[in-house]
Amino acid sequence: MMHPMVYQETMNKIRSGKYGSEMQDLVKSRRFIAADVEMYAYWCDGCGWIDNLMALDLYEPKDVEKVRKRVVNRWSAGDKNNKQSVEEVGDLSYFTVPDADYQLLKEYKHVCPKCGKVMRKIDSADLEKKSCPKCGEKYKVEDSFILWD
Repeated sequence: MMHPMVYQETMNKIRSGKYGSEMQDLVKSRRFIAADVEMYAYWCDGCGWIDNLMALDLYEPKDVEKVRKRVVNRWSAGDKNNKQSVEEVGDLSYFTVPDADYQLLKEYKHVCPKCGKVMRKIDSADLEKKSCPKCGEKYKVEDSFILWD
């Protein structure tokens, strides 16, 4: 339920330059740009650091006219404007990927806070093949769960 708010806060941070001038310039130069604010596990091949981070990859519409006319589905039953188009709202109120109407514009590069190398997104199957850099024990991924707010 918090996704639209997290999305708007993240887009505001991108617009303000918190994630670098290149991201800021891309968002300012395109009206219907979108960011992936989902959380993923990221791994550093340099030192073995692992972190749970927002992807922050930027996407743009394949067809601007199609996206412009799309009806925005608000998540609040109390929102009286839940049937407006993207054009009427002025931008995307939230975005989830993958969305077939969008294509990757810029992949955000997370930098390891320990060694400075670029981290990469890793799934649970790949994580279980890795070992802890401190003790050498293999990582174990427990059954997943859903956390509702």
